[in-house]
Amino acid sequence: MLAALTGLIFVLLAAVGDTPAAAHAQLEATDPADGTVVADSPGEVTLTFSEPVHLVDNGVRVLDPSGADVDVVTRALDEQVIAELPAEIDDGTYVVSWRVISADSHPIAGAFTFSVGAPSQTTVDVAGEEERDAVDLVTYLVHGVGYLGLLGAAGLVVFQMVLLPARLRPSAGARRIRALTLVGAGLAVLAQLVSLPLTSARQTGDGLEAVADPDAWATQLSAGPGQSAWLAAAGLVVGAAVTRWARPGPGSVGLALAAAGLAVGSLAVVGHTRTFGPGWLVVASDVLHVSCAAMWFGGLIGLWVILRDTHVDPVPAAVLVSRFSATAAFLVAGLAVAGVLLGWRIVGSWAALFGSAYGITLLVKVTLAGAVLVVAAYNRYRLLPRMARAPAASGLRRTVGIEASVIMVILALTGFLVEQNPREDDDTAATPAVVAADGELGAGRVELTLAPGARGSNTLEFHLTDAAGAALTPHHPPTVRLTQPDTDLGPFEYEATSTAPGSYETTVNVPLSGEWIVEVVVRVSEFDEPIARVPVEVN
Repeated sequence: MLAALTGLIFVLLAAVGDTPAAAHAQLEATDPADGTVVADSPGEVTLTFSEPVHLVDNGVRVLDPSGADVDVVTRALDEQVIAELPAEIDDGTYVVSWRVISADSHPIAGAFTFSVGAPSQTTVDVAGEEERDAVDLVTYLVHGVGYLGLLGAAGLVVFQMVLLPARLRPSAGARRIRALTLVGAGLAVLAQLVSLPLTSARQTGDGLEAVADPDAWATQLSAGPGQSAWLAAAGLVVGAAVTRWARPGPGSVGLALAAAGLAVGSLAVVGHTRTFGPGWLVVASDVLHVSCAAMWFGGLIGLWVILRDTHVDPVPAAVLVSRFSATAAFLVAGLAVAGVLLGWRIVGSWAALFGSAYGITLLVKVTLAGAVLVVAAYNRYRLLPRMARAPAASGLRRTVGIEASVIMVILALTGFLVEQNPREDDDTAATPAVVAADGELGAGRVELTLAPGARGSNTLEFHLTDAAGAALTPHHPPTVRLTQPDTDLGPFEYEATSTAPGSYETTVNVPLSGEWIVEVVVRVSEFDEPIARVPVEVN
């Protein structure tokens, strides 16, 4: 098993390379920016992400003010997704709904608006949330069953080939273990196959009908999820077959362990480990984590089955209990070390740990694992010495059953965990947020928006009105100055361009977060040049 895992780790490392520490891809900017008003048709809509993304069919939809689809031609170019619009589109507010695939094969989606000429009252339903919720729920269940079957079957292969004494191999309990290995392998392979169209459905936003769509299956068979399924199926089939041989020798034992390692390692082909770094640390920790979990879970199942056999020979049974107890100590240590390393690299912050669905689920999982450790410690330090004095397997059988049951709950939670975004707070922070503000301009007023309201390049748009509330047309184009008093930065001066009567825009560069003062200097007559000073908060 070690040789297979080592080889697979090298293959995975070659695939992931020097992957940066990032979660799902994040939307960093849009052009036009969310909520902005442009004078004329922009010609195209550009979305910029934090990493290269894959575009799905109908991944970008643009809806006009009436809710009808606008014909667009979309393409993905590295970190950018571009949707070309018709040459002329009507005035009003447009909704852009987008859906792309991150490097970890998980979908991300969102929507934003922009207006041409002037905003309009636009309310459009762009999401089929009920269908997506149903797909998500079924996906979580399928992944949970898949984890139970795969880790249970792989762990039982190791249990039979390494821990099970030769005198117990002909027993009724051993026959039940071999049958359970086949059942677990069958469940894992079935779950892996069903997850293929479900992955397509989640990526494209389709409903459960995708399960019956041959194209949804074919798309994923050649992608990462399909490769993972093939590796898992091959490993489980070979491992389960070898355990049924009457007298396995060193060669067959090595083959079975290699097959189990291949099946367990297939889980690292897709998922969060593909998008976090450093690759050598995250991939190795992930493979170590699931390997220890498989051997612990499979060992508990096998031990429970053997102890349930009332006709089992107590001498080899005691040897088995001793072997598993000694092995479990190393498995727990491996789980702990790998779990801490993965949590450190994937979750990334205390805020994400305590403030996201991923973090909270992880905390629940760790709490349950702690409960299992308490039961395991009770078995090792209380029940085993008691059995040495007066052999009686009933107490140990009950506590081993409790351990295995709680681990089943942990694996079911893992099915939910692997589909969550570990850095939800990063996504929220990356979403462009328009900063809107207004201030006095002599007897009139200025209303402005700064998008995306973050450090770097921003689009500043403002509208001038006189004392009567009418659009104000100055003698000369206004001048914009940016100053940050706290750091004594500025003023940075920019010329504004007219986009409509009383409306202007310019591009400004904001080098630091914090509060900035936007000064709009307007020459309204030969002798009158009022200045509006408007504070804005930049993320």
